[in-house]
Amino acid sequence: VVQARVRAHLDLKRAREQLLRQNTALEDLVRERTAEVVRAQRERIESLKHFADAMAHQIRNPVMSIGGIAGLLLRKTPEDSPLATYAKAVREDSLRLESLVGVISEYVSLSAEPFTEVQINGLVEAALNKARGYAESSGRDLKVESGLQPALVEVDERIMITAMAEIIINAMEFAGEERACVTIQGGVGMFGDELAEAKLTGAPGRRYGVRISDCGPGMGSDVLPYVTDPFY
Repeated sequence: VVQARVRAHLDLKRAREQLLRQNTALEDLVRERTAEVVRAQRERIESLKHFADAMAHQIRNPVMSIGGIAGLLLRKTPEDSPLATYAKAVREDSLRLESLVGVISEYVSLSAEPFTEVQINGLVEAALNKARGYAESSGRDLKVESGLQPALVEVDERIMITAMAEIIINAMEFAGEERACVTIQGGVGMFGDELAEAKLTGAPGRRYGVRISDCGPGMGSDVLPYVTDPFY
């Protein structure tokens, strides 16, 4: 009986050691394959960036020429002429296309940077400046009410400014001919329930929550899963 028990324990020990070796080998293999996938993805992203930059450059030059010529025609054509209407349409479409090329260039150039500590008010003001630039170029009206608790936040500054600016620009686009009214609120510990749904790490009491809302039509639940997809 003792010999049988000893044999059983030795067999169990050998099986345990073999399983441990297999797990270690499998973990090494997974790490190696993951590194290969990450490398391949980075190379693909870099290739896509170079392609998009080249395409944006090739498209921007003729679009600017078309817009310039349309503007010249518009200045030299009598207002009551049908040609003025055509020239105006061409110029507006060229400006829209030029703006789209700019958006594509900005998107492909976005990459994750190290987090830095910045003042939240400066961050939001930078986003608002980008949105006001869009408002001026598109002839739209923007009214902003802001209630932010001053604080230092640790973020990827460039991506955060772009994200907030896009939300505000989206509000203007869907306001139609009316003025877009945007409210920005934020503070440490605010909107804890919404942030908890995102399953973020770190103590909820130390998070700085920001909410940007407007008086537009809103987004349906069928749209929300796709709002972070490029150009959706």
